[in-house]
Amino acid sequence: MSNNEQDIYVIGLCELASKSASCTLDTLQEILDDMNETSKKLDGNDDVGRKILCNTIAIMSDSASTEKLFNQKLEDLRNKVLLEVTEKWDEMSEEAQKDLSQMLHLFCNLHVMVNLAVQYTTVLNQWQRVKGLSIGSELDSAVKKMCRTSEPAVIRLIRNSCKIFARGGSEQTVCHRDMKVFLQTKGFNHTLTPFKGNRFNILFFNAEQVFLIHDFIKEFLYDVHGTNNDVQCSVLADMQDHLNLAAMKALGLISKLVTAPFWILVEKKGNILI
Repeated sequence: MSNNEQDIYVIGLCELASKSASCTLDTLQEILDDMNETSKKLDGNDDVGRKILCNTIAIMSDSASTEKLFNQKLEDLRNKVLLEVTEKWDEMSEEAQKDLSQMLHLFCNLHVMVNLAVQYTTVLNQWQRVKGLSIGSELDSAVKKMCRTSEPAVIRLIRNSCKIFARGGSEQTVCHRDMKVFLQTKGFNHTLTPFKGNRFNILFFNAEQVFLIHDFIKEFLYDVHGTNNDVQCSVLADMQDHLNLAAMKALGLISKLVTAPFWILVEKKGNILI
């Protein structure tokens, strides 16, 4: 929670029996009741929790159906409490009551990109299993151990490429500086970003970047730097497969035509993520 001075407060953390809207609301009520009891012991005021609820005028969540249901339940509870704690409620005009009762429901549009990446990963992984395909480093016994059954081959290729070539990548495998110098001799550059610590649009953005320099990556690992560890060997093996390249190109096009323009729209000042 935050106030007008932008101070951030955490009112409590509790385990949930389930992620349902009703269970979440019940847990929130327990937290507010605990605050009432504590405040009553300290200064005799047992309305702290309810006042916090009444002064909550906006909530932020993603756009999942359970979140929307919780938001509505929370607003209903708040309106009920408002009748009990607001002085001279009955003397207020209908317009004033409506203004006090209204809550802003804000939704993070960036979750759309996260969900898109999750769905793409799930579908591609299922397709690879149904077809019984072994792709890239899955065919190389020397680096097959680098493969995860839950991860499509193209995602592995993008992730490992970032681990090697992105600034701040894995300390054991990184050769960011060498690759940067090599690309400069070709008149190119890259802006690969580590997967770690990033979430929104990272898959699509990095797919676009890796695809743009994939021929240079092969040349670099073949003829210039060589493959000095399993991650580099895995990237080189995965980069040889035309299915990986086709899937990576598709991901890059999603970045170019869908997620990058969408990100720009979301970041505009007029967009408040509603």
